[in-house]
Amino acid sequence: MKEIIKVQNISVVFSDRPVLLDVSFSVYEGEIFAIIGGSGSGKSTLLKLMTGLLKPTKGKIIIDGIDITYWDESNYFDVIGKFGILFQNSGLIGSMTVKENIMLPLLHHTKLSVEQIEAITKYKLEQVGLKNVENLYPSELSGGMKKRAGLARALVLNPKVIFLDEPSSGLDPIASASLDDLIIELNKVLGSTIIVVTHDLESIFRIAHRAILLDGTTKGIIAEGDPKYLKENSPHPFVKAFFNRLSSWSMK
Repeated sequence: MKEIIKVQNISVVFSDRPVLLDVSFSVYEGEIFAIIGGSGSGKSTLLKLMTGLLKPTKGKIIIDGIDITYWDESNYFDVIGKFGILFQNSGLIGSMTVKENIMLPLLHHTKLSVEQIEAITKYKLEQVGLKNVENLYPSELSGGMKKRAGLARALVLNPKVIFLDEPSSGLDPIASASLDDLIIELNKVLGSTIIVVTHDLESIFRIAHRAILLDGTTKGIIAEGDPKYLKENSPHPFVKAFFNRLSSWSMK
């Protein structure tokens, strides 16, 4: 498999307080890869590092052959088209319609005509299972519809890598399962590499090919692999407890 993301010896220290220490892993083209861990384990920090929103104290991150660790305006457009992001709260701008939200990246980062941009916007909404919502505002959408609209915007530049930040957060079980199905379908149809930051174990077991488990004590990766395999076979007590939702007292 082709390596599309390489995280090399990343460390993040805030005011002498380590958040991540010497973290390394690879993500391969076309897989659904989950980043998981308890509160304060560094999941959100790692997501910000991988999307260029935060610079590491040391180490480097390479996406599709481009070192994004210290990217700046000189190579901004080379980098920005590599990935799309679905933010935890969908990230839609409330004062803009769904159509305007999804058109925004195309208007800013391409030289396509308005007609072409409108056609792409409609197509991306159809890809995520949304029709006849172009003129609605985010406040008029259900939670699941907001997530899908946010996902359509993340897909609009045809990125090689899609980052999903807690995609099932705030959704009821049916909407969450439906979104899982959509993620699996997009992965198969588009061949996109999908990185999911989540604490939803049920979703992880359904969609993830591989996962890393971050540990807030060691500030690093405590387990890596197929989450179903780790649940059943990990010899590490904390890993087994995490994937089986065991409280610490039940392990004694």
